[in-house]
Amino acid sequence: MRKVKFFLVVTFLATFLTNIALAEKIKIIKENGGENGYRYVEENHSDPLIGEKKHTLICRDPGYQTCAWTHPPSVMRLIDYAEDQITKGILNGQYEKFFDNVLHRVVWSATDIYNVDIEETIFNNQ
Repeated sequence: MRKVKFFLVVTFLATFLTNIALAEKIKIIKENGGENGYRYVEENHSDPLIGEKKHTLICRDPGYQTCAWTHPPSVMRLIDYAEDQITKGILNGQYEKFFDNVLHRVVWSATDIYNVDIEETIFNNQ
């Protein structure tokens, strides 16, 4: 009886963990930048055992640093699309595309090219 209970618990946990809506998020925030770049550029990556991975690039205030990743996320596919749309004057929007049967969604909002919020979500359990 113990073996049956143990097996059921392990099966439940395995099913639960594989069905968690795992996602990976990439976020870029640009605030108050200048023509020559940004003063502060900060990059963070989190990779928890369970839950979503997060990658964040934050660029603030006028300066001379490029707002760019030192260690870009390998799954980033649509950030460039959103940045291109912002450069073209489309300051708000979203776009989805499948890459190798994995859904990527990017959402962006900007007031100009120096004040931007972009988030790409990768849905890993499609």
